Amino acid sequence: MRKLVSVFVVCAFSAAPLLAEPTVGQTFYWQDKGGNISDYQLTVVAQVTLTQISGSSNGGAFLVTVNQGTLPLGGGFTTFCIEDEITFSPGTKYWVSVDSRAYSGNSGYGLAGDPISNVTEYIYDTWKSGSAPASWTQSAVSQAIWYAEDEVAYSSLSADAKTVYDTALAAIGGVGSIGNAGHTWALNLWNSWTTVGGKLIAKDVQSQLITVPVPGAVLLGFLGLGYAGMKLRKRV
Repeated sequence: MRKLVSVFVVCAFSAAPLLAEPTVGQTFYWQDKGGNISDYQLTVVAQVTLTQISGSSNGGAFLVTVNQGTLPLGGGFTTFCIEDEITFSPGTKYWVSVDSRAYSGNSGYGLAGDPISNVTEYIYDTWKSGSAPASWTQSAVSQAIWYAEDEVAYSSLSADAKTVYDTALAAIGGVGSIGNAGHTWALNLWNSWTTVGGKLIAKDVQSQLITVPVPGAVLLGFLGLGYAGMKLRKRV
């Protein structure tokens, strides 16, 4: 997932038109950019629209509005992009799944997906709570999240973004691990729906952050989500 965002878009380009409409509750498989199809299923839980909010950077924050279905905390919350190049079009309706990991066609984790970092969780929680210092601008928060998710190099961060990351890392004890987030999951956006061999297939658009207020195992059961093996990465 090491990618570069265009300065002319907000994690966004015009997505390909839907080829086959899913429904809320429908299971599907996903295909990466190499043409590989997952051997596990995800579940469509809602259709959402994301829009920029005042002061938003390329990576967020974005306001999530639910058009159909339900999300763990409903709609009306703000989120940030997890990936720094995989893109979406603000204002467009997307079908989404809520998963313990982000799925990206360019991810080094491939079809297994990319679990969320505990550093990302701290940053997102702090920003949403309104307790972050003034230097935690949306741009700084977005960059720090990308670094926590192993998207960009530390050297590429602004001074404020480095402060955000360093503060978060210190607050959780100095060890950041991909996959150690507790209640922060991925809101995965999907498009390009097709049917291959009788299977409903989608391609990833973007992955955003979402807070899940119930234990992961309970949510997995409730949503009927698939599960792929988790890998952990540590950063100190």
